[in-house]
Amino acid sequence: MLYHGVGLEELADDVVLTQYGNRAYPPGEPFRHQPREGKEREISLMAGRMGLDDAARTVNRHRREGAHPDDGVRYTTVGLLRAAGFRPAHTPSRLMSNHVSVSLAGEEDWTDAVGVRFDQCFTEIIWKEESR
Repeated sequence: MLYHGVGLEELADDVVLTQYGNRAYPPGEPFRHQPREGKEREISLMAGRMGLDDAARTVNRHRREGAHPDDGVRYTTVGLLRAAGFRPAHTPSRLMSNHVSVSLAGEEDWTDAVGVRFDQCFTEIIWKEESR
């Protein structure tokens, strides 16, 4: 069971989280490491260790074939994010039952330094050409 018997909003520290990205868009920033200013307050991840093709199909329902070249996924855990000062919460939507929103746990602003700290929580990246 993904949530280890805890309430849907409370994720266990050992739950693996997947982030989907693309190294061609936006250039030089394959994975979002801070919310888009004026558009978001959180970063979206997916609960579970998802393979690249499954992650691509989950993020884009029209992507039946799965990931495209330059697509990638990276992984972290709820516990690593919490230890770094982030607050991951299960926030399912109609289209994505495993959606997780990551916000800041304290009053600090999401600066470039916080984005670096977020990136440091991820332990592995898999790109499309490596997963064939």
